[in-house]
Amino acid sequence: MKEEEQEGVGRRRRRRRSKKKKKKKKKKKKKKKKKKKKKKKKKEKEKKKKLKVYSEGRENRAQVHFISVQRESARPDIWST
Repeated sequence: MKEEEQEGVGRRRRRRRSKKKKKKKKKKKKKKKKKKKKKKKKKEKEKKKKLKVYSEGRENRAQVHFISVQRESARPDIWST
């Protein structure tokens, strides 16, 4: 019976974390969050940049195609005469 009581006492013991450690952990967590946010922002910026380059390329291609079509229509067709 004495052993059982002692076992119960052992379970009730609580480890307390010091204020300094808590502060350190909070700071670390904040830093990690900030880093994650920065990484996300950088990724988003890169994505936007790629998209811009892609859309510009598409625009240029469309323009080149339009010009070439215009040029062909301006050229007299020698086979039709």
